[in-house]
Amino acid sequence: MVMKHKNKQTVSRVLNLGRDSLSREESEARDENHVHNLDCRVSERTTDSREAIAKLEQEIKERKRIEGQLRQSEKQFRNIVNSTPAGIHRYKLLDDGRLIFTDANPAAEKILGFDHRPLIGKTIEEAFPAAAQTDIPDRYRRICTSGEPWHSEQVNYEDNRISGWF
Repeated sequence: MVMKHKNKQTVSRVLNLGRDSLSREESEARDENHVHNLDCRVSERTTDSREAIAKLEQEIKERKRIEGQLRQSEKQFRNIVNSTPAGIHRYKLLDDGRLIFTDANPAAEKILGFDHRPLIGKTIEEAFPAAAQTDIPDRYRRICTSGEPWHSEQVNYEDNRISGWF
């Protein structure tokens, strides 16, 4: 009986070894399959990344081209504004409705006879208190928001000099 028991243990060990080696082979095959799948996924993502990078590089190139054109257009606009004989004040309309003085062309300084740089950053009412008593600030706001055209030939004189023309 002891012999049979010992034989059973030996047979059991051999079967277990066979299972272990089969499990090891299956495990290795699974591992190889898993590695292969990972390699495929990495390769696909690398390809996708390269395509995305190429697309971004093209967009950057296009954006730089457009920015160059915009700079050139801005330069041409400034040349026109600065060389025109009509005085021009520029404002920026903020979200809260304030019109902020941003600059004036040389003709505006010549016509009005003063340096406009101290006015930069002020509201239209602060920069030109007399304008606050007119409909001009509201007209300018409407022009900015709706593009509504407006024409006026209002000329203000002070001490026989033009103090404002709108």
